[in-house]
Amino acid sequence: MTASVLLSAEAWAQKPVNHLETALAKLRPAAVRAAGRGTQQTVSRPGRAVQANWDTNTQAWSTAAVVETYVYDSRANLVQEVFADSATTRLTSRSLYTYNAQNRNTEELYQQWQNGAWVNTGRFVTTYDAQDNPTQELDQEWQNGAWVTAHGYQYLNTYSNNVLTEQIELRWNNGVFGNSQRLLFTVASGQWTDVVQQLWKLGAWENEARFVGIVWHNWPAQQPASLREQEWQGVWEDVLRYTFTYAPNGTVVELEEEAVGPGTWALSARSTDTFDSFGNELGFRSESRQGTAWVLEFEDRNLLTYTAANDVRRRVSQRFGSNGGSTGFENQERVHYSNFLSITLGTAPAALAAQTQLYPNPTTGTATLVLAGLKQPGGVRVDVFNTLGQLLLQRTARPGAGLVSETLDLHGLPAGVYSVRLHTPEGTIVKRLVKE
Repeated sequence: MTASVLLSAEAWAQKPVNHLETALAKLRPAAVRAAGRGTQQTVSRPGRAVQANWDTNTQAWSTAAVVETYVYDSRANLVQEVFADSATTRLTSRSLYTYNAQNRNTEELYQQWQNGAWVNTGRFVTTYDAQDNPTQELDQEWQNGAWVTAHGYQYLNTYSNNVLTEQIELRWNNGVFGNSQRLLFTVASGQWTDVVQQLWKLGAWENEARFVGIVWHNWPAQQPASLREQEWQGVWEDVLRYTFTYAPNGTVVELEEEAVGPGTWALSARSTDTFDSFGNELGFRSESRQGTAWVLEFEDRNLLTYTAANDVRRRVSQRFGSNGGSTGFENQERVHYSNFLSITLGTAPAALAAQTQLYPNPTTGTATLVLAGLKQPGGVRVDVFNTLGQLLLQRTARPGAGLVSETLDLHGLPAGVYSVRLHTPEGTIVKRLVKE
């Protein structure tokens, strides 16, 4: 279990510079992680976990287990993880997480327990602009009583009608930030249709790659349905084509095709990110196309056991092909969760909730959401859930003079009862919406 939304130390080292993965990450879908609890005002979170790793020598679970203790804020965000030895209860380390008013993770602070006190070791820090896009990411180490940047990125974001049209990435190198890459977004009807990646070479921007023909499955949730990737060879040449399919619980299948001739494509790869009906990740599978069959290349899977309240009580993580080239799965990690906490999410003041209008209700297709009286600045995230707690629609609205007005399009959803949740800087508002 982790609340981390920033890059791990390994990810910093692997963060791409010379290919289009950065842009693709912006277009690839972010799976719904909390679909099963989205409509509840009271959520359940584990307060304790015991984690053990698989010993490949003994082919048994290691006896050197780690106890993790969790603390949450009123929005059910993880704010502290404390790690201790399960046998001696000796403290070893802890992680502290900080969030802004828009519920974005702004800092992860890592400390070691030394001589009866917590000592800083490292941290990740992120700042955001008014559109909730990162403007700076820093990986820092604690040295001689001060934070020293080891890796970092800055982002210069340009917008038109609150849609990103250009992003310049500057990379930390030898104590200064310098140009690394630039992304240029073509916008039509308020949505990206093409993205060009350019790299900074010899004092100028040079074309590297681009995505074209982007068709959106769900623009507010940044979920593409299909797109093509091209490389610059003096002219733009097709390289890959991607198609995405989505399940209501967050499961995503990405199909990759390789260009084998002008207008001709051949299946090459497939990846599947699978979730259960409560939003818990079941695994990630990567396959390659060989002849007429799919061949498994890599897979991580989680075997989950649940409590009577459908909370995950135990998770066993396994990896395919990790045991010396065997074609089977091998255990990686086992976690037992316990001491579940019931957290009542913070709600907006009654006066603010009373000023929230949702009409027409019932509706046959669209409904207008109006929220007046916001006193704190910041974006308002609007989530629409069905009765199973599955996230079906998500938008981020920017208030003007304290007023938010947003149109919700439910034409593609079946008739039924839906829950609309507004996450404002002043708390959460929940409204019931009926579609006929």
